[in-house]
Amino acid sequence: MDNVNVCDTVCAAARELVDNAVSGNKEHGLLKSALDCLDMAPNAMHSDQIEDERCLINVSHMVWQLGASTTKRVFQSPDIATRMLPIEIRHCSADPFYVLRAVLERYPRAYTNPRSVRELGSMLVQLKTRQRVEMSIRDLAVRSLTEAYIVGLMLEAAVRQNDGKAAGSFVRQLQACMQSVLAPCMRSVEANRAHRMLGHEDLDRTDDERVVDLVWTACVDLVKSCKAEYDADPVSLALSLCPAEQVPELLRLSTNSNEWQDPWAHMASPTDVLQGVRDMLVGSNPVPAARSGELVDPDTMRTFDVAILRRGLRSAQNDPKMRCALLVEWLHFAVTTVKEPADARAQEFRTAMETELVKRFPKEAMRVLNDRVLPELDQTNIIQVRTYYSVYAKCARAVSEGDAQIAQARAQLAEELMHIPALRNVRFDELVRAVAEPESRNTSVDMLGALVGTHVDELIALAPALVRAAGKQELEAVSLASGLRAWQLQQLLDRAAATGDPTQFLALLSDSLPQLQTDDISSIASHIAYNPRVAQSVDIDSRDLALQQLPAEPNTVTRARAFVQCARDVQELRDPFTFTRISDNWARAFDACGRIDPGSELTSQVLRVLVEMSQTESAYIVCQTYMAVSRMLQAWNEPMLSLSTVYALALEQTILCDGSVERVCDPPLELCEFDYGDNNELGDVLQQFQYEFGKELERVVNDTSVSSAMRLRVLRV
Repeated sequence: MDNVNVCDTVCAAARELVDNAVSGNKEHGLLKSALDCLDMAPNAMHSDQIEDERCLINVSHMVWQLGASTTKRVFQSPDIATRMLPIEIRHCSADPFYVLRAVLERYPRAYTNPRSVRELGSMLVQLKTRQRVEMSIRDLAVRSLTEAYIVGLMLEAAVRQNDGKAAGSFVRQLQACMQSVLAPCMRSVEANRAHRMLGHEDLDRTDDERVVDLVWTACVDLVKSCKAEYDADPVSLALSLCPAEQVPELLRLSTNSNEWQDPWAHMASPTDVLQGVRDMLVGSNPVPAARSGELVDPDTMRTFDVAILRRGLRSAQNDPKMRCALLVEWLHFAVTTVKEPADARAQEFRTAMETELVKRFPKEAMRVLNDRVLPELDQTNIIQVRTYYSVYAKCARAVSEGDAQIAQARAQLAEELMHIPALRNVRFDELVRAVAEPESRNTSVDMLGALVGTHVDELIALAPALVRAAGKQELEAVSLASGLRAWQLQQLLDRAAATGDPTQFLALLSDSLPQLQTDDISSIASHIAYNPRVAQSVDIDSRDLALQQLPAEPNTVTRARAFVQCARDVQELRDPFTFTRISDNWARAFDACGRIDPGSELTSQVLRVLVEMSQTESAYIVCQTYMAVSRMLQAWNEPMLSLSTVYALALEQTILCDGSVERVCDPPLELCEFDYGDNNELGDVLQQFQYEFGKELERVVNDTSVSSAMRLRVLRV
């Protein structure tokens, strides 16, 4: 038999077994036999038919597992009326969501296992298209229209079971994907609805329409029939998706239903609302919202068209609750839309509606701004942010809220940001949080610097507005501006370390000094003197010139100057034309001293470096380095070292490891015979060293804890 006949025979046998199976369990019975049959085909003969049959078996097994995990009945019982048989799945596989809906109807509690339902939906789509569809199994986010359809089916199943908690969870998942998944398909949905209203009843329903209609009708069923409590707003989601003719009915449902009597009843007081806004914006990280896309329905309040708005408000002229609901629905649209009124008349009417909201319904407006608008607000759209805080400030003043000043300050900050193109793509909430949240100013500066990058100059000009928007004192604006300038200087200094050209840094340093506070001057001085990258890449003359520009106070600058001078002295010993050149290895070890903050630890760090140098470098190099370090420690008021202490520690380490005493002692003894000429400083050091080191050798000779052989070797020295 050729390959084609083999595949056909194998598939036919497996298909016969699958179609006669009364259970979806592939580990037993006919489905297991079907798998064994398919495995008989060699790998080289695998075809799409074989893969389709395997996929059908896997789907049947998944359905069987889903039913077994969500019901208490025994699936091996003779009653097969409620089972989803493999042959039934085969005949309905052309419509994956019909199969999924049938599964949710046959096994009423299957929706309680949403991850398995999503995985089953993916397998059903693969069975139809032969392409794997990835689902958000781990985080249960809705990122595609297919996932939205599956969640809508589970919402429908939860409503049938009167499970308000699960239904509310599915509604929140769908609300979270409104802007990214559902909103983009509404344009085509509205177009098809309009065609049908014009008489094109034969127009086929698209997948977009099926998803949208499923979601909004399930939300309506939830409000009408579910007696349990649910923590979600299904009416709001339904209003965004339903046909225009259904809007009045939904608004009546939201205000008159026993389960939905007052849309504001579950919300906090106005005082708590503004605090909630601050918590979302400044405290915990808000959930990032996708950019809003406008969905203008001509028969709803989600428009700037004056005639439509007048007609809507006129219908609720004698019903304050209905009028309030219409106005806040329009407010939600007006703040989150990316469009503006088309003409001056529409702009005037917009202002009039905002004025009515502020005067008649300020508390309700504040609540909808907090609960619905803020999570959807595009924080990079400064126009939306300005509108949001401007309206919020007016409402807060209307109800005598003291925090209206903060809202107004944020509206002013947004106004100023509109005139700075370089900062338009920075998230507004992250800017405010960077100033308001950290306890230390330096942390705020680092966060702001990371946000704006090279545009620090523009941010410095905004420092007063930023501080007011964060609810802090005006005096902190000066400190914030100084910190930002210092951060900018440090970035330029790091750039100079990378390029080796400190010209730009030196120029900006001279211009910035009058704007810097004492702490920031100390920070820059430390960065110049002790930063390892700067020390290795920026020449010593440029570092010294920069430190000379800084004022002598604070004391940190004096210490930094002393360290750089010490580094200059040591650098002179590295001259390649000098016979006694210090090695690069120990030069780097000495540079490491600069990483230690001023304090007693620096003395011990320097001593460790000198002891290591004494075992590899000439005594003259060690002596010269010691003199440079001593001047630095004296300028810092640090504990002083003795050159004899360096060699005494080196000798002690040698004795402990039974090393060569001669190698440690001979170089310093030669140093004692060195002709220092007119160098009185060197002479004083050598005279003191000769006396103290002689005493140390004598102590070792008389120390009975040292072995006799070692003491004899020291005595010979």
